[in-house]
Amino acid sequence: MGGFAEPFYCLICLIFFAIMHMLTGFGQRVGDELAQALQDAAGVKILGWMENGFRYETNSVRPINAISDLRGIKHRTQESSVQVDTWTALGTDAAPMAWTEVFTALQQGVMESQENPIPTIYDVKFQDVQDYLAMTQHVYSPAPLMIGAQLFDSLSPRIRPSCRRLPIWRPRSSARRRRNSRRGSWANWKLREWRSPSRIWGRSAKQFSP
Repeated sequence: MGGFAEPFYCLICLIFFAIMHMLTGFGQRVGDELAQALQDAAGVKILGWMENGFRYETNSVRPINAISDLRGIKHRTQESSVQVDTWTALGTDAAPMAWTEVFTALQQGVMESQENPIPTIYDVKFQDVQDYLAMTQHVYSPAPLMIGAQLFDSLSPRIRPSCRRLPIWRPRSSARRRRNSRRGSWANWKLREWRSPSRIWGRSAKQFSP
């Protein structure tokens, strides 16, 4: 969403070091400020924040034990110049690619690396075309529930407050469900004998295990 509202690029930085930091930030002032920035820039209203999760790197080339291990790996990024610049600075051969093309590109070797939250990696079955998982937690990805601001304003004043009070849209309940999904994905990976998760930047995979 940084392409619509630049403040969202702050999520690329390592500013959320734990789930509780995320819940505090998005449940209060940070979430409100980002929501207002998006509404002002794109006419889209964020009704509430759900969790997508921290993102992790996978690849089919080698374990990632240090940033230098990323050098030369063909890495798929989202269609964002900031993402391309970031992964290029880390040493990868970074290029943007539409989400619908990623699995086939990894399967055919057009791309060698990608990054996503663990449940997404598992649901899409990237483990079938990727050999290594690095527990980086390098970016936090929220999942905002959005509606057109004009459509929201057209709703009855009696309905609008209800749109923001449903428990399923609250960050804490969403994060709890996402953590359970992450743990389930992790357990299934172990059964499938995914290659041992890499160490990166001096931290062991065990420290980041769900």
